[in-house]
Amino acid sequence: MRIIFWILSSIILISCSHNQDDRTVPPCDKNCTTVQGKFLTENWKVPVAGMNVSLEWALVGELGGSVRQIATTKTDNEGFYSFSFYIEDHELTEGLFIINFKTPNNSFLKPIYPYFKFGINKRDTVINYDYLLPKQSYIKIIVDRQTSNYDYLLCNVMYCAGDGMVVCDELDSRKENQKIVETAGNQYTYLQIIKNKGEQRSFIKDSIMVYLNDTAAYYIK
Repeated sequence: MRIIFWILSSIILISCSHNQDDRTVPPCDKNCTTVQGKFLTENWKVPVAGMNVSLEWALVGELGGSVRQIATTKTDNEGFYSFSFYIEDHELTEGLFIINFKTPNNSFLKPIYPYFKFGINKRDTVINYDYLLPKQSYIKIIVDRQTSNYDYLLCNVMYCAGDGMVVCDELDSRKENQKIVETAGNQYTYLQIIKNKGEQRSFIKDSIMVYLNDTAAYYIK
């Protein structure tokens, strides 16, 4: 009975899903909405050119969903992308628009999510959305003192990516006294250090510039 139920459920999900491909539809010429921006790297200073970018709308539910593939493009020499399209009536009140992208080579840090989402509730408007794609470098965290289960520290390593901050790794001095962490190149890496001594706890925030194709060293006393 469980096998039959699973098969029937799968048939229902498939039958309730809808995929609409409008990537060959002629360009919008009336009441158009524009989504545009730049993909940049190295602390928002260097454009990411020639990157594949696509736009779709999606509504996902328990019994399937709908996807409309709207358009694809490539970033130009300035890292700029732009989509101009007509929003269907139901897309103004439900679902989300999704920008998908693929980094052009392995020199970039792999994003946790290679896309970003947003809602649009009116036509004939322009939405600007820039996105930071860091390049790959490394930082070596070194605990330069004796620690114990009573006297120890934690260090969170973070960098800016997308439109926010990414926590990329953590060092716990009870387990290790040094660690090499992948981080962003030609921009700052941020460190949040928590020092624990018995029931006492102190917090330190710091930052260090990590240059491209380098492994920076950061010592914690």
